[in-house]
Amino acid sequence: MKVLQKNLLLFIFSLGSIFLIINNISCSDKLKDNSPKDSNLINALQSNQYGLVYLALATSAYSDPKNIGNIVDSIKIRLKSFPQIPNPSNFAFSPSAQWNLEWGPSMAPDNSNFVFIVNYGTVDTMYFRAIVLRGTDVSSSDTGLINQLFQDFSAFQQFPWNEFLYDSLKDYNVYNRNINITDTSAHIAFGSAEALRKVLSLTPEFLADSGAIGSGNLIQYLQSVEAENQNIPLIITGHSLGGALTQAVSAFLAWQLGNAYQAGNQPVCSLIIPNAFAPPTVGDSSFVEFYDSIYPNNYYWYNVSDIAPKAYVCVDSVKVLWGAYPDSHSKSGFGASCPDWLVNTIDSLQPLLPNYARPSNNIICFTASYLHNPDTLFINFGAWYTQLIYQHFPHCYYTYLSKMPELAPYNPYKY
Repeated sequence: MKVLQKNLLLFIFSLGSIFLIINNISCSDKLKDNSPKDSNLINALQSNQYGLVYLALATSAYSDPKNIGNIVDSIKIRLKSFPQIPNPSNFAFSPSAQWNLEWGPSMAPDNSNFVFIVNYGTVDTMYFRAIVLRGTDVSSSDTGLINQLFQDFSAFQQFPWNEFLYDSLKDYNVYNRNINITDTSAHIAFGSAEALRKVLSLTPEFLADSGAIGSGNLIQYLQSVEAENQNIPLIITGHSLGGALTQAVSAFLAWQLGNAYQAGNQPVCSLIIPNAFAPPTVGDSSFVEFYDSIYPNNYYWYNVSDIAPKAYVCVDSVKVLWGAYPDSHSKSGFGASCPDWLVNTIDSLQPLLPNYARPSNNIICFTASYLHNPDTLFINFGAWYTQLIYQHFPHCYYTYLSKMPELAPYNPYKY
């Protein structure tokens, strides 16, 4: 009888063990299918499917920059109002997934540069995080606007990329990386180098009293969370100057944090996904060749009728940017004529510009229609300047990108 009881207990124990093993395998498979590393989610993040989502993030960086006291709440309120992201094929986000401010915002004391990190997920699962970089904001302080314009237009001098990395060793080299760059031909615009240097130095402490989250600079924070959240995809996005900084920040992260975002032995940062909107170019052809090789999934979104992406690749075309469209405000009838002073400036300065190039991977462009009766939109600016503002602002980008059928619909703004 005791033997029978013993065998029965062993049978029950064995059956229970088998059940636990099967259950653990089932739970493990379920967790794997719904983890941030799911290939279906990664493929969606790496494609152009979420272009409007990334543009929404880039636009959110312009939230109420004049009111420093409320700027943190402004970001949080806007994120809270964002709808859920459409599910990619063969993957479902949790119904409770939402946007969360994770680090920052961090702003320069003169309000020139502004950056923060958000994530999308639940309490238990983070699907991805994103670095959001603000573009040139005319409502910044006078000093801040001047510094932003300096970053935008200081393109007549270039800075060697490897020298920038050497200069960064002291302050931002949290991993003690070696600089094994034998090709010294890559250069970035002097203004872009200054903007990158400033962004890398920003910490949330400046806005801590307003509720900013976290501590340390951007690189220090990303390094601190890497061990906790291995292989979480990282989106980098911005509009205008923020789009230029998207390229510069991504290139820097490839050196400093690249190993943390590679899948297996891949030589590329497949889990860092840059999306630059309406960006001027930041580097020469050698820099772009390096950037494209590291980021095969980088995206470069621009409007052909937008002046900003023409800097500094095809500046001469600015002179006839809107000249082909009929315009009742133009005596010639051939369009909103480029101001004479700008034509003369372009003719004088273009020969002085060094070599610049656009990234060649995943360029997505559209041609916005000419804005008729432009003076009704921005009073007293004049037809040419009104076109400049309209063609460059995110509203125009939303209007035309939302017409692309391959992009998931997503627009949390009412214009």
